Amino acid sequence: MKISRPQPPRLAEKLLLWFLKEELAEEVLGDLDEKFYSLATKQSLSKARKNYWYQVLKYIRPFALKKTGNNSHQLMLYSHYFKISWRNLLRNKVYSGIKIGGFAIGMAACILIGLYVKHELSYDQHYENGDRIYRIANSYSLNNVTERWTNLQGPYKPVMETHVPEIELVARTVLWSWADAGVNHIRTIEPKHNIYEKGFI
Repeated sequence: MKISRPQPPRLAEKLLLWFLKEELAEEVLGDLDEKFYSLATKQSLSKARKNYWYQVLKYIRPFALKKTGNNSHQLMLYSHYFKISWRNLLRNKVYSGIKIGGFAIGMAACILIGLYVKHELSYDQHYENGDRIYRIANSYSLNNVTERWTNLQGPYKPVMETHVPEIELVARTVLWSWADAGVNHIRTIEPKHNIYEKGFI
């Protein structure tokens, strides 16, 4: 049975070859591979890989980077912009705090609104035929004031089943108490006593 030799992390190697000068690549790769196999043998493979990544990142320095047009000039500009921005922040602490705090609060508000909208749009989506479920609502108007609620009278269920043949199944919901009468407190014409059901849906 042939045991495969551990290999250095290929992603780190590709990253190194991407930014490293070509004249340094062969020598640097050789040193890194030698160090990798030594650590993998004496210590552990995970430590060897971590050290390989660490050494690759250490080579991200101006002397080792490829020359790509005005790369050094751009780095100097970015560094200059960063220094100016940092000095302005320190010079105007109150103004900077207000701006950064307002931006952070705005982002937090947007995230919360997005989460709320996502939650609302996910309502009843776990039902297999959710697009075929409807909820009947009462609408009551008095003195130009319209109110709506979803609790209906008890006999409404057989009436709907009788007069709307397209309906497959009807269920009543009462989710709170009315005048301390319990969650569901109804009486049809025939019985003499009310029906009281607690925790009824």
